[in-house]
Amino acid sequence: SNKIQRVERDIIELEETIKKNNLDLQQNPSDHDEKFFEDYQLRKNTLASSISRWEELEKELEKLKK
Repeated sequence: SNKIQRVERDIIELEETIKKNNLDLQQNPSDHDEKFFEDYQLRKNTLASSISRWEELEKELEKLKK
């Protein structure tokens, strides 16, 4: 459904951004300020919430198919 597709897009976007952040951290660990780490943690938390939401929507969809 559209809700699932929207959540999937959000998850993909967050995963890509977090991968870039991880690479930045590996290459230049001392170049980042507190704001970077706050944003990074917020993205990781949002990703976890989005994955949970996706799982809930999938379960709802499976119930409807029965």
